[in-house]
Amino acid sequence: IDLDTQSFQFQYPANINFDSSGSLFVTDTYNSRIQKFVCSCHVSTNLSTTIVPSMTTPASNLNTSCSMTTWHSNATAIVGSSLGLPDYTSTSLLHPYDIFIDKNNMLYVLDSLNYRVQRFQSSSTIGTTVINVMSAISVDISGNIYILESENNRVTKWKPGITNGMIVAGGNGNGVSDNQLNNPYGIFIDSKLIIWIADTGNNRIVRWETNSTGIIVCGSYGTEANQFNHPTGIFVDENDGNTFYVADNYNHRIQMWSSGAISGKTVAGQTGLCGNELQQLCNPSSVIADSYRNLYIADTYNNRIMLWMKGSTAGVVIGGSSTLGVLPNQLYYPYNIKLDSDGALIVADTENNRIQKFSVLCCTFEMFLIIPPISLFIFR
Repeated sequence: IDLDTQSFQFQYPANINFDSSGSLFVTDTYNSRIQKFVCSCHVSTNLSTTIVPSMTTPASNLNTSCSMTTWHSNATAIVGSSLGLPDYTSTSLLHPYDIFIDKNNMLYVLDSLNYRVQRFQSSSTIGTTVINVMSAISVDISGNIYILESENNRVTKWKPGITNGMIVAGGNGNGVSDNQLNNPYGIFIDSKLIIWIADTGNNRIVRWETNSTGIIVCGSYGTEANQFNHPTGIFVDENDGNTFYVADNYNHRIQMWSSGAISGKTVAGQTGLCGNELQQLCNPSSVIADSYRNLYIADTYNNRIMLWMKGSTAGVVIGGSSTLGVLPNQLYYPYNIKLDSDGALIVADTENNRIQKFSVLCCTFEMFLIIPPISLFIFR
């Protein structure tokens, strides 16, 4: 935890205790205050859950009211077969690679081997095909769909109700020039409609502004802090000066780049080391961040979703495990993750041909009292 004075942070906490209602009191010594975490719900001890600080949905970047969140360890298949069975019907999927959730909780699924984008209304299991393409997907605030076509080395924009897309990035063949891409896998559309691309085959990040050619932001092949090896996912934090995070897949790490920096910083994983320890990742495919700069990572080859707190040297498993399978608490090569407006984890469980939802089990609320701390004990 950073040394700071925000309500979710501490400076040298000295003592803790609980009152009769289960609220947690913390002596936040160097901040000269007592922090009180109020328990607003009760969690069965029979459930295996993870408790972490509150998060925001990446699409809207709005804070939830929860200071601590507990997720169910067992997920629900909200789209596709709970048993991992592939199919091509309106309720089935075949190798779903990417997902996007808009502000109304409408779910878009890039159903890659069925060569289509399926749109699902909130709580519906029946999808509507909106585009017949594959690779990666993003949606802007106007409902325009952006498709990253890896095999065509381009990004196409599809306006609502239009049956033909228009090329907005790439489309000039496979290559290394500013106006070319090479088998790209990751895309992010920011609020200014700037297109950020993980140009995977070129081991670089490129940016496309409206009616312009590409701008090479960073990257080359290698393991150094300013290099990538098969980058597959990108997330841009517009609330932090366009700091961006890259899932550096073959380097088994997440790299953070501040705006204007000439080199990145490894904030999760260990360079070149594939492993399943909590401080390690194995071929991470995508990453998103919340407003507290905590990272949510699809740790693909470990078949799990990791939460990496800001400044931490190890992560926490918040979905799946290191054992692949089709059980509700298992995943099989998850490639992408999003958070919906309720804070639920939505996972593209790719090889299981389904979209898994890890619902929020419990939210507790935080308030703080300004009391000069020396020591603390709660009398009952």
